Amino acid sequence: MYLYSDLGNKPTETPVLYKGESSTNNSAIKITGIAEGTYYVVAFYDYASGGNQECKLNRYDRYAFYVESDNALDGTDNSSPYVDHAATISIIDKETVELTLEIRRDWVLGKPPTDEGGAPVAST
Repeated sequence: MYLYSDLGNKPTETPVLYKGESSTNNSAIKITGIAEGTYYVVAFYDYASGGNQECKLNRYDRYAFYVESDNALDGTDNSSPYVDHAATISIIDKETVELTLEIRRDWVLGKPPTDEGGAPVAST
């Protein structure tokens, strides 16, 4: 799971600010020491394994963006493969934020698409 301050036009322009990982599916990922601020949350399934560890918005892995629940896809609570649905979370000092993101098996591999089929906001 990665936290970004901006999703930008290219992932190389938007470095990962914080990251956490797990080697098992359906597990909790804890990230500590996050500075107060507003962040985009992106979860990855390292399908291709061994990608660029600093920026994984690429065409080789499945991913999910955190979204507001009313903007999520059917069957998910807070997740979307569409970058234009991405929402931010606010981190406040000493506050715990718990999120659940789901990466669906049928979500295609590829650059982060938009739901309108237009050019992606974040591309490689």
